[in-house]
Amino acid sequence: MGLEADFNALTHDAKEWHDTATKLQECANLVKTLTLDGEFSFMAPLVSLDGNYESTRAHVEKICTAGHDQTKAIGDALIKVRDILQGSDEAAKAKLHGLWDPVV
Repeated sequence: MGLEADFNALTHDAKEWHDTATKLQECANLVKTLTLDGEFSFMAPLVSLDGNYESTRAHVEKICTAGHDQTKAIGDALIKVRDILQGSDEAAKAKLHGLWDPVV
């Protein structure tokens, strides 16, 4: 496998992470709209259902948003590595020297 194939692999992997980030953001946006307007049920306040629902909904939104941020950061990091590698060979070697050396 040549260096160009490695660049393509990094680009492909970054796209996969960015696509995942996009889906997680879509999920967070959808969950954000799932609030209860008005009274959910006359029993809801008696069993704390309204508060529990909102707490759970907000938690799921938070997890999806955090997932978006993390997966986007991974994709961005892969693009950054690709760009460094595609730059000056000597500069890339200097920046990345020892990054993937096995620990003995």
